[in-house]
Amino acid sequence: MTARIEPLLGQDARTVGWLLAASYSADPAFQALWPDSGVRARVLRSLLTASAQDAARCGGAVLARDGVGAVGVALWLPPGMYPLSTVRFALQTPALARAALAAPAAFPRYVSVSARLARDLSPKRTGELDWYLRAMGVHPRARRRGVGALLLAPVLARADEEGARCRLHTSDPANVPYYERFGFRVQPPVFRTRRDGPSYLGMIRPPG
Repeated sequence: MTARIEPLLGQDARTVGWLLAASYSADPAFQALWPDSGVRARVLRSLLTASAQDAARCGGAVLARDGVGAVGVALWLPPGMYPLSTVRFALQTPALARAALAAPAAFPRYVSVSARLARDLSPKRTGELDWYLRAMGVHPRARRRGVGALLLAPVLARADEEGARCRLHTSDPANVPYYERFGFRVQPPVFRTRRDGPSYLGMIRPPG
C-alpha cells in the first residue's frame, strides 16, 4: 500500500479521534467500561480526540495518509511525556467531563484504571524514561496492508538510536503477537479493569 508518514498536527486531532474511536470500539477494556455501543462511541471520540491533541503538542505522534486521506495514526509520547503533567491533564478536563456526563457510573472505574496505568509508567517506579505508544489505529480500508508497521517504524528506529525503551498497554490479547513481531514483550504487572473484567497487559521493547 502506498502511504506516507508525517507528524501529527493539532488540526488533524478530530479526524484521528474518530479513526481511533472506530479502531478501539471492540477493545475488551472499553467494552467492559461502556457496554452500550452508542455511549462507548461518543466517549471514545471525545477522549481520543483529546489524546490526539495532547500527542500532537508533545511531538512524536505520526499520521499515515494515502491519496484519499488519513489511514492510520500512532499517538507516540516521547520520554518524560507520560504520565501527563498537571497542565496537560487540565487541558483534557472538557473531554473528561463529557465522558462523565455520558456514562456517570463508569467514570470512576475509568479514572481508577487510568491512574493505575500511569503509575505503571512513572519514572519513579521504572527508573527509566520510555517512549510510550498511547494509542494506534488503522482505518478499516487500509488494514492488513502494512500501515501499522509504517506507524511504528520511525519511533522504533529513533528509540534504538537513543538507547531508549518503548512501552504500551493493551487489553486485547490478540494484539500481543502483532507487537511481538516488533520486539515488544509482555511484562508484569497485569491490571484488571474490574474484578471480573479484562486485564491490561504491559509490553516493553528494549532498544535494538
